[in-house]
Amino acid sequence: MTDTNQTPDNPPALSIIVPVYNAEPWLVRCMDSLINQTIKGIEIIVVDDQSTDGSLNMIREYEKKDPRIKAVALATNSGESAARNAGLAVAVGEYIGFVDHDDFVDVDFYEQLYIRAQETGADIVKGDALEVTYDGKKRYYGPRAATIRKNKVAFTHAWWTAIYRRDFLTRNKLELPVDLILTADVVFLLKAVILANAIELVEGTYYHYLRREDSGDSKILSAEKLQSNVDGRNMMVDFINEKIAGDRETYNLIFQREFMYILYSLYDRSRSFAGQRAVIRGAIGLYAKCRYKDDLDRVLSKRHARFLSEGNEDELCADIHEMTVTRGGTEYFKLVHCIPLLKIQYDGSKINVRLFNVIPLLKIRKKGTGVYYLLFFFLPIMKKTIV
Repeated sequence: MTDTNQTPDNPPALSIIVPVYNAEPWLVRCMDSLINQTIKGIEIIVVDDQSTDGSLNMIREYEKKDPRIKAVALATNSGESAARNAGLAVAVGEYIGFVDHDDFVDVDFYEQLYIRAQETGADIVKGDALEVTYDGKKRYYGPRAATIRKNKVAFTHAWWTAIYRRDFLTRNKLELPVDLILTADVVFLLKAVILANAIELVEGTYYHYLRREDSGDSKILSAEKLQSNVDGRNMMVDFINEKIAGDRETYNLIFQREFMYILYSLYDRSRSFAGQRAVIRGAIGLYAKCRYKDDLDRVLSKRHARFLSEGNEDELCADIHEMTVTRGGTEYFKLVHCIPLLKIQYDGSKINVRLFNVIPLLKIRKKGTGVYYLLFFFLPIMKKTIV
């Protein structure tokens, strides 16, 4: 057990920052998991973001009972990032940890991480996470330790599973961007991971992440939240363009991952034209910033993206031609000869029908030749089984 007598000359080993907004249903579980940590040299900074329920009163009660707890009440509702930054501004611990108000940690979680930090001097030390899914099931969450050991930039999310050396954050002016509704944590993590001297990994001690339907990062996102995701990826690409553009392998790993996330995951979480437009425009903008487009193009060509020659451009603007190509028990209706729009598959007594949405993404002109290409992306928008 780690024990530290806290004085101005002997600061706590760890500052744990908890942003709170209307957290009554979960706050007791979260706070109890923190005050019972086996590491004693801690401070717990709880930042209330103008809750409209009884959260602030609950925090004040904890503060009265435990001198390690510091309650901070924001004057206006400013969002999670501002609340976390407010906690960072008053933190004095050697390392910083972050916990969301509806999550909790194993009783020895922070002791295990801090012991490794003391042994190694790493700027970041990461534990494991378990996710409680929408349907109540538990599963391992986040990148595996073995993957991160191969390349530290594989530590892409589950940022609250780690502790961060405070003077490392201060020296590099690392805070969470306050103008993002979503992805501020991802932007913060990417910058921290790239700048860190080392990332140490502690397996077998867990942060417990509660997935909720009404959380900010829900299954379906508004156009505003989708735009925030795009804006966050732009911040990340701007950062890697500045810091690691010369490291082609690592650059491609990061850029292609974030670009594919927009196309293959983010797009599917929209149910509005405005949201889809934000995602597609975001993809076009990111593509323009890519330092290694040839590498990206090769990856896209292996997926659902197609490059069309100049001769096909006029045909794409024409009416849909109903051309049937039969392969086994499957019929494809195609637009000219390149993009499948409708797929009908016969499976015994069942007929599976899939309708695809075709989206023009970008136009590329090759200098000096006058040759240009159109990149199209298509996604299934309807699947129906007829018995």
